[in-house]
Amino acid sequence: GPNGVSGLTNAMLRLFENDAFSCNDDFQQSEELDQLKDYIEFQFGTTHKLRALLSHGIGFHHGDLPQEIRREMEEGIQGNVFNILICTTTLAEGVNLPIRTLVMHTIRRFNGQIMEPIKLRNIKNIVGRVGRAGKEARGRVIFVNSDEQGVAESVFRDERMEPAKGALFNLIRNIDKRIRELNIQLSNDLFERQNTEFLSILDRIDMALIDLLPGGMDLNDFEDHLGDMLESTLALRYCDTDELRATMEEVFRLRSQHIQESIDIARWPALKSSGASPRYFNYLEGLELVDFGLWTDLEDVLDEHWLEGVVLKVKKYPLLDLEDIEDDLLLQVIRLWLSGHTYFEISTDLEIEFDDALEVVCSSIGYKLQESMSKVIQLAINSHGENISEHALNWSSLLQYGLGTLQQLDLFERGATDRLAVWGIQRYLEVNNVQHRRNRLLSFLRNNSEAVRLHLEQDARVPMLSFNRICEELSLS
Repeated sequence: GPNGVSGLTNAMLRLFENDAFSCNDDFQQSEELDQLKDYIEFQFGTTHKLRALLSHGIGFHHGDLPQEIRREMEEGIQGNVFNILICTTTLAEGVNLPIRTLVMHTIRRFNGQIMEPIKLRNIKNIVGRVGRAGKEARGRVIFVNSDEQGVAESVFRDERMEPAKGALFNLIRNIDKRIRELNIQLSNDLFERQNTEFLSILDRIDMALIDLLPGGMDLNDFEDHLGDMLESTLALRYCDTDELRATMEEVFRLRSQHIQESIDIARWPALKSSGASPRYFNYLEGLELVDFGLWTDLEDVLDEHWLEGVVLKVKKYPLLDLEDIEDDLLLQVIRLWLSGHTYFEISTDLEIEFDDALEVVCSSIGYKLQESMSKVIQLAINSHGENISEHALNWSSLLQYGLGTLQQLDLFERGATDRLAVWGIQRYLEVNNVQHRRNRLLSFLRNNSEAVRLHLEQDARVPMLSFNRICEELSLS
């Protein structure tokens, strides 16, 4: 929308086009900025708005950007590579930055359905980052909308601050409110008929109960330890009425009962070690995925039988919320991502909108599918032990980082973080038929650092920013 990063970026670019922007006159171009622009251009394409904005000494940052791009934005503003950053609360709430002036364009944000005010405690946290010691001695906060002045004054006076009571307490409070409004009785049957959003929260309660059960205890010990598990939660301490406490106790009792009834006692150790919710665990058990033959034989991360026999079946889990993505599109994106393509190349090759490609790679594949696959892999480890293929064992990590080989993953596990540079090193290893792994691989690269550096410098798919980062991270000097 117009109040988000995209809308503000468009407005800023229009000001530059009309020669109507003058507050960044003191900004100086630099070699570091040129390298950053080249990097963004390679990842996002020549026409992307972030590339255009950086030419004026301005960056942007929001939670939907890939992690490596967010990192470059954070390091860029910290290193004064550029000096203006358009961002959401994602950045301002989580990273210490050298902020001199903070402009609060609005204190409202979209929650997925409507625009709603940011909580006062979050606003306080944001404005408190301005002028922090060791960064800037002083700072200023500008609230653009005059009708939000009262909220700003409440923040600075430390008035009306909402207590942070956590998601579990909020869920219990909402359940308690609804059962009293509708005069209904809680039951697992009632819980299981709710929408997917509620079921996802319910699964987190189930997983919390499993985690709270003391180590070594089996499925039959739930009821004996239920009281202790309740007392160990912060949410129970916030239940300030007997009714709220009773509701929370009943929710815990019902979910403990549900877990006991839905899980075969012989499979309890496998559930605990998998990190999966009982719902997802039973879904996977029903598909018999861990019996798939390639768990012990997989040698190619893009094996078609693996993609169709395991990955697509995981993708169909209802609570994963990937049903809107066609199977063929998902597999095409995975193939390109695990072959070293950039976000721009994936968008272009598949003829889909850039933002759609970004969402599929970063959210659908890099988060939802990756996390779900990691739990399947843990179940396969329980079943196959040391016989599991190394490619299958590490498939979710390769998916997360966009890597195609175990050598590449070896480098990531030893400090590398730049995907483009690691793909460049992979090309060097293939040209020279180098098969080393793990620490021996790293030693080889360091012993041959001059040749490796020369290869990377001549590799058109390794931007200079990536080159500098990988040389520092792997000590290729």
